[in-house]
Amino acid sequence: MATILYVRIKSDVDLEELDRRMEERRPRFLEVPGLIQKIYGRAAECTEE
Repeated sequence: MATILYVRIKSDVDLEELDRRMEERRPRFLEVPGLIQKIYGRAAECTEE
């Protein structure tokens, strides 16, 4: 059975730090049994620059 989990969060973390954290955590997801893919997204309308 396929499952999709969509989570919206607000954070004060800047984009560079967010990218660093995603890369840092990537190896952990490779170890999750049955996980086919994990996709992070960022909505432009939710980003302040």
